[in-house]
Amino acid sequence: MQDLPDLVISNATVVNADGRTNAHVVVTGGTIVELVDASHAVPQALASVDARGRMLLPGGVDGHCHVAQVTGRFRTLDDYAVTSTAALWGGTTTIIDFGIPRDSDETPLQAARNKISLARESRCDVGLHASVIDWDQTVPAQLEELAGLGIRSVKMYTTNRGSTMADNDTILRVMKQMVRLDGLTAARPSVKSLRPARSAVVRMPSLGTRTASFTAVGPQSSANHRQIVRPSSSHRTAA
Repeated sequence: MQDLPDLVISNATVVNADGRTNAHVVVTGGTIVELVDASHAVPQALASVDARGRMLLPGGVDGHCHVAQVTGRFRTLDDYAVTSTAALWGGTTTIIDFGIPRDSDETPLQAARNKISLARESRCDVGLHASVIDWDQTVPAQLEELAGLGIRSVKMYTTNRGSTMADNDTILRVMKQMVRLDGLTAARPSVKSLRPARSAVVRMPSLGTRTASFTAVGPQSSANHRQIVRPSSSHRTAA
C-alpha cells in the first residue's frame, strides 16, 4: 500500500502569481507535491485541514532583516525566536538576514557561521547575505566557502566608518569575486565619495553586468539563496 501524504489542505482558494484556483493541496515532507482540482475527491492523508472559504497563499520572503546583530557597541533587541514568530504572524515564512562581522576580529565566514548557529531557534526558514568589511588574501576562499553554504550574495556598506564601512577597493575586489562565483553584490551608496567609483565600476567591461549594481538586493535574492536553517518540528508546532 502506498504511503499516505502527511497533509492535505482541502477546498482552498489557492492564489499564485498566475492567478487563483480552487484546489486540494497535498503536502509530503514539508513540500507541496500536488494540487488536485477541488471538483475531485479530497485525497487521503495522515492529517487534513478544511480551508473552504479561505485563501491559501505562498509564504512571503523578507529579503532584508537584521536579527540578533551586534555592531560595535550597538545591539539589536530581537532574537530569532521573536523575529520569526512576528514574521509568521504576518504570513512571512522565510527571512534573509545579514552575516555582518561584529568587529575587525570577526571574519565574514565567522560572522555567517555565528548567525547560522543563532538562527537554529528560528520558527521560520532563514537565509543569509554575507558582508565583507576589509579585504585580505583570505576573502576569496571565504566567499567560496560561503557560496558552498548557500550564501551567494554580499552586502557592502559605505556608512559607519570604523565598523561596517568598506572602502572602494574592497567593494571592487568583492564584486570581481562574486562574478566568478555567479553571485550577487549589493552596496548602499550612502556617501558622496562612492558616486564616482560607482560610475567607474559600471564602465569596466571585465566585471560583466551582473555586479553593476549598488541597489538593495531585489527579487533575485530568493533565487540565489539556498535555505540555510530549517526550523525544527517543535518550533513549527510552537509557531
